[in-house]
Amino acid sequence: MGALKRYSYLVSTVLLVLLFGAAGVFNVLPIFIDMPGNDMPNQFRRFVHIPPLSYLKVHPDLYMFSVGLSELIAAGIIILASRGGRAQTLATYYLGIVMIGAAYTHAMVGDPVEKFGGVLMGSVLVLVRLYSMNKLKLKFD
Repeated sequence: MGALKRYSYLVSTVLLVLLFGAAGVFNVLPIFIDMPGNDMPNQFRRFVHIPPLSYLKVHPDLYMFSVGLSELIAAGIIILASRGGRAQTLATYYLGIVMIGAAYTHAMVGDPVEKFGGVLMGSVLVLVRLYSMNKLKLKFD
């Protein structure tokens, strides 16, 4: 592995774990304790009214908790699993799917472009990490 890929792997891993770990905490903790200034519960109340969630009649707190818990589990797998192993690869792909879902949700509720910052950052980190793990082949490789 070249130096660029090695450093991009390290940086993308640390930032990905921090981003999704923090997002997971801010999605899980409001279920148990009151967190002043945390807007996530209000956001998830808006998100459950768009398809396919509106068809499933998902409770906003359950949706927020399940997304947060899955983000925390994926971040934990990335930290604890063997470097470049199947579990890490699947966790990284899963976080990419979460980012696709987040982009879809924000677009469907009509959020302005400014709300897509976290989605864009998470998507770029997932792509950089997959590329540095040699799981994503680009034409110039």
